[in-house]
Amino acid sequence: MTGNAPTTASPALRRGLLLAVALFLAWQVITLQVANHYARNADAGDAAAAARALGWDPGQPRALELQARILLADATEDTLPQRAPEAQALLERAVTAEPSRGNNLALLALLRQREHDGSAPVLASLADELAPVHPQVQRNLARYYLLATELDQAVVHAARAMVGKPGLASDYYPLLMQVAADPRARDVLAAIADDPTPFPWWQGFFRHVATNAQELDALRSLVSLRQASTALPLTEYERNLYINRLRREGLVDEAYLHWVNGLGKAQLRSLGYLYDGGFDHDFANDSGFGWVARPPGNSGIRISRGDTYGASNDKALRLSFRGKRVRFSHVYQQVFLAPGAYTVSGRVRPDQLRARRGLQWRLYCSTGAGGTLGESELFVGTGDWRSFQFEVVVPPECSGQTLRLYSAGHRDVDHELDGAIWFDDLQIGLDK
Repeated sequence: MTGNAPTTASPALRRGLLLAVALFLAWQVITLQVANHYARNADAGDAAAAARALGWDPGQPRALELQARILLADATEDTLPQRAPEAQALLERAVTAEPSRGNNLALLALLRQREHDGSAPVLASLADELAPVHPQVQRNLARYYLLATELDQAVVHAARAMVGKPGLASDYYPLLMQVAADPRARDVLAAIADDPTPFPWWQGFFRHVATNAQELDALRSLVSLRQASTALPLTEYERNLYINRLRREGLVDEAYLHWVNGLGKAQLRSLGYLYDGGFDHDFANDSGFGWVARPPGNSGIRISRGDTYGASNDKALRLSFRGKRVRFSHVYQQVFLAPGAYTVSGRVRPDQLRARRGLQWRLYCSTGAGGTLGESELFVGTGDWRSFQFEVVVPPECSGQTLRLYSAGHRDVDHELDGAIWFDDLQIGLDK
């Protein structure tokens, strides 16, 4: 019995088929690689690269998304209705090709939201689950919830977006400042204000409000929210910004009360018309009503609290100079005195202090009316501890004052000081 023998391809034909398959697969790989290359270029800002990527691979998901974003980027209220359907179709194809990419879903949620499509909230929620910290996704979700008038959710996503991309701060600070200024909305910031540690942008936002808010409502609400925190108390940085703004508004009394409320028990014991005149505490060097002592760099001037004989509580203010010509005014304290007559007094011990004129304390108006209210004698030479005092009268229009130590004189040579000097027991007393 005979049958037909099975037909077998010749070796040449098999090699040809294998070569064709290999070439086809290689072409597919090249196509995908080139498409991905153009997609990466498009991601980096080359708008034309998105179209080139789609020319190589019509289903490249990032290129589809970028094409949709390009369509929407400069759309106006008039052109958006014409562009939205094409952008939505591109995004739907992108989601089909890569369903786990959060930004495709977030953008699609925004477009379907315009049509009141019931799938929009589901898409937004899914985008958040897939990319909970991605700044672009969180930014689009912030837009989505703003349009949905869900302010609390919008703030949450804006906060996350700024964590991932600090450059977005300029977009969101004005919005958050409006939220803080609105008594009906400010509570949406409470969760962030309770512990701003996970939000590195918070300090910049607080500074933005303290500097730029037209009214004090927004800043006061932020301070109130921070003071209510159980996790992280109001920081010195925030307190100083608030006090500075209050002083800038001429609200020295409110600034002073806020500063006093932040003092500890030991500090309160040093409180008077002049704070810590015995120099028992570290220099505050802040915006409050404590001592500021900041010598200029490379001046040879040293300012410290030191131990010396005759000092009360073993501490006194010490200043040393190295003969350089520096117009000294670098020790001062902001004070808050009601209108009336006062006596400024203290103790001094010059220690081989050489100068044409010397050092001098002055009390002057720093808020409200300007001008010097009074000044001490000049301190120079060498001597033992002795007392000094001078009288001042604070007028009603002078709402804030500063006590400052100066090197006296009008010529540069007058400010060439060498040697040291000690001060202790400074105080301001109300005349009866």
